[in-house]
Amino acid sequence: MAEEGALIVRVLLVEDNASFAQSVEDGLSDINDCSLMWVTNRDDAINRLDNGTFDLVLLDRSIEPNSEVKFNDNVSYGWEVFLHIKQTQQGTPVWFLTAYWDVELASLLADDHPRTDDIYSTGNISNLYRGARKADLPQEVVRISALADAKRALSVIPVNYVGQNVMPDEREKIIVRQLAKRKHAVAVSVQPFSGGLSGARVLKVDLLNADQVVIGTFVGKIDFIQNIKSESLKHGNIFSLLDHGAVPNNCDLVTCGAGNIGGVFFGMVGGETYSLFDKLKEDPDAVTGIPAILEGKQKKWQNAVAQETQTIGDIRRRFVRDTILSGIEDELPAFARHDIENKEISVGVCYQHRDLHAGNVLFAPNDDVLMIDYLEASQDCACLDSVTLELSLVFHSESLGIRGDWPTIAIAGQWFDIESYLAGCPFPELVRSCRSWSERHSTSAQEVAAIVYSYAMRQLKYGDTDKELARVLILKAVEKMST
Repeated sequence: MAEEGALIVRVLLVEDNASFAQSVEDGLSDINDCSLMWVTNRDDAINRLDNGTFDLVLLDRSIEPNSEVKFNDNVSYGWEVFLHIKQTQQGTPVWFLTAYWDVELASLLADDHPRTDDIYSTGNISNLYRGARKADLPQEVVRISALADAKRALSVIPVNYVGQNVMPDEREKIIVRQLAKRKHAVAVSVQPFSGGLSGARVLKVDLLNADQVVIGTFVGKIDFIQNIKSESLKHGNIFSLLDHGAVPNNCDLVTCGAGNIGGVFFGMVGGETYSLFDKLKEDPDAVTGIPAILEGKQKKWQNAVAQETQTIGDIRRRFVRDTILSGIEDELPAFARHDIENKEISVGVCYQHRDLHAGNVLFAPNDDVLMIDYLEASQDCACLDSVTLELSLVFHSESLGIRGDWPTIAIAGQWFDIESYLAGCPFPELVRSCRSWSERHSTSAQEVAAIVYSYAMRQLKYGDTDKELARVLILKAVEKMST
């Protein structure tokens, strides 16, 4: 039975023995806020998992492949369900229930598939993947009851969204509530910074005490768990090379309890936090020095630059892969793509953020300038971040209400003539500062053109970008690279 306002614990039982399934259902019937779904075979289990989120999967290892095949149960079919969960629902616990103690299964889980986490932020680390005998069902019911209690404890933490135009995914609320519980907060205020083109969301998260006073401010990202883990590693391994103040410190991960979705949260000094887009709306003249500040913060990367020879095609593939490009060929302008992409140019290579649009540049409450969103960071052309920042002022969705009708198609065609390009620009000094940053760290004008070309090519795969502007930049970059 579910209590009003409580969070439901959804359990998927994969079991081909109807009598035992009834025993499980009877055992869970007294647990408040618990909903049990029962399937009998591999295919039905995978279908349910692909079309819903579960808090727990109870899995019989020996099941049938589908509803059409009878009396062909095999341990491999249950194992296929487990591997599917492990790949597609990384934050979902799986408890095997077997007729007897399976030594082989215990060894497989412990040695080849270890996974521990703090489920629903109770403070206790436990195995997400474990096994038990069916004869021990009463003890497993107690465990499931404790799981329901842990999730129910999250429901008392209200989550208030500020400036939210669409209903957030319930999994997102579960994630931010877990952060709040870890930090001993009683309420959460969430303000979305942006929704990434990949579906990820960047949030400002304020944690509140009982007096509704902010006790902690975080910049968080909600994304697939594998991306969240990768971003955390890059924050520690790549951005830690930079001087203090380039990125937020104190990384918190939430990687279970919400299916395949997780969160990474970076602690900020409390107070208001704004993106470069926000500041640009208020006062374009006040942000002209930001590119130089970012350049200074990346100094250690730039000091390690190495000279390489790369083809233009190799550079473009880091922005948009061949398999993606094949699906948007109708959007391309007419030019000898293979000829230009086979051309080799000299480039400087060092670590780059690789997605440094103005929404990923934050102003901390102490006015320090920080970079966020680290998933794409890797070695690349040394002028990539500066070109990305400049072009985000044209192509990013948040720029549309700021730049107005600039640049026109004709003006965009003057991109490589900076003075002509800035005609009518509402923030000329910011663009000029970005361009100067690019020129200082590029090996040649061809390297800058290769990044412009690749960035503009990537815009063609998105549904809400100005394709005509992108095509003009592609052709002008091709002209520049051909000289």
